[in-house]
Amino acid sequence: MIISIDYDGTWTKSPQLWIDFVNNGKKKRHSFVCITSRSPDTPDKKLKNSIGKHMPIVYAAGNAKSKVAKKKGYSVDVWIDDNPDTINNVAENIEGNFHYKC
Repeated sequence: MIISIDYDGTWTKSPQLWIDFVNNGKKKRHSFVCITSRSPDTPDKKLKNSIGKHMPIVYAAGNAKSKVAKKKGYSVDVWIDDNPDTINNVAENIEGNFHYKC
């Protein structure tokens, strides 16, 4: 099973919970990927130094996460995201903040 865990508002709310979840899932042979709405040019060492230690990071850059995941070769089975609209919808980047159109 491939499980996607969002970073902002999900991983950041309780990192230790997700670390334990990922470690237990890996023991059961599940795979994990972080698919974030952020752009790859958004400098953030916290992102790479926290979730990046546990799984690859895919930057959707405001695009629908599901489409970007498929392009990158990930067929996600389970999405864990505080804003599920980001999975299938495109975002507008307004002054550095993504706003999602449903």
